[in-house]
Amino acid sequence: MADHETRAHTKAYLETMGIPLSENLPVIDFGHLRNEKEIMPRLMCLHATAAVAHGFASDQAIHWLETNDLIAHCTSKEIAYLRSGIAPQFEQQTRVEALYALFWMLGFDSELLPLTFCPNTFVQEMPDLRKMAKPDAWHASAKIRETGEVAQMLDIYFALSWALNDNGTSMPNFEKLTQCSYVIRQRRHALEWALSDEDWDEISSDT
Repeated sequence: MADHETRAHTKAYLETMGIPLSENLPVIDFGHLRNEKEIMPRLMCLHATAAVAHGFASDQAIHWLETNDLIAHCTSKEIAYLRSGIAPQFEQQTRVEALYALFWMLGFDSELLPLTFCPNTFVQEMPDLRKMAKPDAWHASAKIRETGEVAQMLDIYFALSWALNDNGTSMPNFEKLTQCSYVIRQRRHALEWALSDEDWDEISSDT
């Protein structure tokens, strides 16, 4: 559960961005953080899906997933997309922000700034699908963050989600917040999944 200290830090953090904390923001329950053995395969499945959404060949992505015993960790929606051959969709393209949240969660980046898009260069630090690079080295170098740190970040993104729907255009930074709406939505999805027992496709960001 979002305790007083967590929520107070969220409020102070939002204030530095000129964003008020919604008075209607409900308290959310934080579960146990998933372990690295669950988060790492999810990261890699998102990596392959996002790569296809940005032009990488779907048959090569599927081959990479199968070769590295990752295809079973993909959701039914991801597999359907990879095998469909349809043109890239915005939803799959923006999944790169969820990917980046997991990237941060596993200790591969030091910051997860809410009003900043993920750097274009970070994907270069992921296994190179074109070279069929194996993700084994990642398992050795990952250093998963503490539950409290991830829970705090989720509370911040949860509050920002509400701010998007609860405040008028006169709010400072509203334009920037709106521009980063998919960043907030995708990263919240990843953070919420990591602190829950729900399947990836069952996570809802409606509230």
